[in-house]
Amino acid sequence: MHHNLSTLVKKYEEMSAQNISVFFDADQIEEIAYFYESKDDFTEALKVVNFGLSMYGGNSMLILLKAKYLLFLDYTDEAGMIINSITDESEETMLVKIEYQFAIGNPEAGFSILAGQLEKRDISWEFCMDAVNILWGYASFDKIIEFIKSAIKRHPASLELKLELATIYKDNNLEDMALDLYNQILDVEPFLHNVWFEQAKTYAQIRNFDKAVDCCDFALAISEDNKEILGFKGFCLYDNEKYTEALEVFKEYESLPVCDNSLFDYIADCYSKLDMAPKAIEYIESSLVKDPENPHFLFHLAFYYQDLGNTPKAREVLEQCIGINPDNMDYFRLMADIFRQEDNYESSLLYFKKVSEKEPSYDIFAQMGDCAEKLNDINLAIDYYNEALILRPTEIKIMFRLVLAYYSVNEPEKAITVSQNIDNTMIQMQNQRDLLSDEEKINLDETNKMISDIKKVLSELLGTEL
Repeated sequence: MHHNLSTLVKKYEEMSAQNISVFFDADQIEEIAYFYESKDDFTEALKVVNFGLSMYGGNSMLILLKAKYLLFLDYTDEAGMIINSITDESEETMLVKIEYQFAIGNPEAGFSILAGQLEKRDISWEFCMDAVNILWGYASFDKIIEFIKSAIKRHPASLELKLELATIYKDNNLEDMALDLYNQILDVEPFLHNVWFEQAKTYAQIRNFDKAVDCCDFALAISEDNKEILGFKGFCLYDNEKYTEALEVFKEYESLPVCDNSLFDYIADCYSKLDMAPKAIEYIESSLVKDPENPHFLFHLAFYYQDLGNTPKAREVLEQCIGINPDNMDYFRLMADIFRQEDNYESSLLYFKKVSEKEPSYDIFAQMGDCAEKLNDINLAIDYYNEALILRPTEIKIMFRLVLAYYSVNEPEKAITVSQNIDNTMIQMQNQRDLLSDEEKINLDETNKMISDIKKVLSELLGTEL
């Protein structure tokens, strides 16, 4: 907040708290009201204006502000009485009148006033921008676009209007139109780092990460050490699988003043993607020096120890995580995975059970079934596989496991029933083949072949046709 405005607001709030009277001139009242308006605190803004009107009852701007705030607070009848009494046609007044018409459900009148204003020779681009903000609350997307285009025709040199339209295009996945407008703006004013940045974000949306990085570089040449742009450049390189370059950018980001840990995951993962797990561990441990009880850091440390095959160390670190936050099921999942990696299926199953009690899921029950099978407890495995199928009824892999499990416990009828479910599921998938991606179609064909091969074997073992 500006120093003078801060002093004014403090003075006003002290006056309100102490219930005393303090002198403010009309301009100061406006400034204080605008402060609360900027905070979307229209109730307090209205109080400020009413206080001002108690001293300056005929002040036209304060009267207009009162109507405006009443409108924002849905006191449309009271606002309308004031608005209809105002005769001047300043841009500020016409904006309030336009919004009033929309607020009372009369959009035709609102658009009519707006069209009339747009025909005025001296209409400002600022008015047009304010009108756009009003339209967002009431008009359709097409109407808003139509108005901005008309405003640009009236103000072809207004970069602000073009930037507004470009941003709308970007936010609505109309990237080609957005890029065309950004280029028009940059042809006129090439040193707008924010426009280069918006262009970078637009290229990233269409996964043209090379172009996005180029735009970030132009933006950074204008606005050096801009953390937001630098971080975004790193994300683009990361998403483009250029992990070495991304790592350099992320480390540069970390070296800037007022460093935070927002890129921690990306830096650690870059090391991992580059097969540099020891470096990831070194980086995480250096972060833990500053924050030794940070469970997020510790969890990542455990993950990378597991990645290196140092499962005892991974379990040790996970125990710290669980001690800090025993309700985080991610810790239990990773512990279960580590025990399974060590072929300790009994301990793995215990940790998976803890997860299933709080966060049951298909994946958890499927893994529990696998652990039970490894422990040769086939009936328990069957129970878990059936729990998994309840959550994902068309999962063919689990159906296969069930067929084999039922065969193992000499229940051929159930094996045949599950086999028939597999057939029905495959028929349904084949009927929806046109909706599948090329990769999904390949997987379906491979699954069909696998089913055929396994059925031949099972039919011989079961002594019946599957």
